[in-house]
Amino acid sequence: NSRRPPLELLFTLDEERGLKGALGLDAKALQLEGRTLLNLDTEEWESVYIGCAGGGDSRFRIPLVRSNNVNYQDCHFYQLSISHATGGHSGIDIDKNRCNAIELLAELSSLLLHEGLVSGLVSIRGGDKRNAIPREATAILTLMPNQSQSSLFQAVQALNEESKQKYSATDPNLKVEIAPAADDIGAPLEDVSTKSILSLLVQSGLKRGALKMSESITDLVETSSNLASVTMKFDEKSEFFEICCSTRSSVASQIEDVRADLARAVTSVHGIVIEQPPAYTGWQPNMNSRVLNLVKQCFQAQNNGKQPEVKAIHAGLECGMLIAKIAPDLDCISFGPTIVDAHTPDERLDLITVDPFFALLLNLLDALCDEE
Repeated sequence: NSRRPPLELLFTLDEERGLKGALGLDAKALQLEGRTLLNLDTEEWESVYIGCAGGGDSRFRIPLVRSNNVNYQDCHFYQLSISHATGGHSGIDIDKNRCNAIELLAELSSLLLHEGLVSGLVSIRGGDKRNAIPREATAILTLMPNQSQSSLFQAVQALNEESKQKYSATDPNLKVEIAPAADDIGAPLEDVSTKSILSLLVQSGLKRGALKMSESITDLVETSSNLASVTMKFDEKSEFFEICCSTRSSVASQIEDVRADLARAVTSVHGIVIEQPPAYTGWQPNMNSRVLNLVKQCFQAQNNGKQPEVKAIHAGLECGMLIAKIAPDLDCISFGPTIVDAHTPDERLDLITVDPFFALLLNLLDALCDEE
């Protein structure tokens, strides 16, 4: 029985895979006239968001050279794997010091090669989503006949214990394992290719993690970058190693500064930039927002005077792009029911928050009728 102001309902596609629906929006063709936006895409009930980061992806390729030493055919092949890392959202969770499975795999592979416990690297793969911290990664390593399998297995067992201890607070189920792989699955990489790849993936390589905190909002990440995925690929002429990174910031110039740094690091090892599409737009907070004031009043009335938390988020909500495409004076807020472990296989909705969220939406729509 609640009242409704005039409504335009906008549904977008592919939000999780790069905000593609909002990027492709033609506001003029849809004849959108509303100047108040209620974005129902926030994952924390009792929070109202009024700002978000912008972001942009980068995709790089490093040419690969395989060894022509026929002695590799006498090698044994082993798969080193990182699994059961916690992962998480590459924006919201980027400052929680969770294990990046690709980075850990590169660190351990480098150590095993340096210690002479393996003789070469055949392949390395990990991550499958541009907006998630990688949970799993694998490498195929070679062992020469004169190298000890038992020493390798003992070393990996020790590295597993060290890694579990290092990430005990953030990744309690983390596993580092090694097992035989199929024999003769390809020649190992030449040393120059191995060093080029691993130098980018180890902690001191490509910029990643929370790079700068906001100076105006406590505990908010301002700029970050995520090493999202790596894989080996072929085209008709050559083999190459592909890296995907996702960079976020509430300051547009910082997105481009970080992406330029990533590109310089890759080109320094003779890699190339395949794709750095235009960054999507962030959303600057407006504490004087009319609809923010209304939703705060409605929330307080619904919750015995309790105030909602007003926040900005280090993630890509569509509001920034919608402001750019619809109208610069579009008055926006974002709120919603609680979603836990977004962008992971454990993502789930807290059902107990759905009813109060919907009640707030109805109450806010009613209040907007009086504002018309």
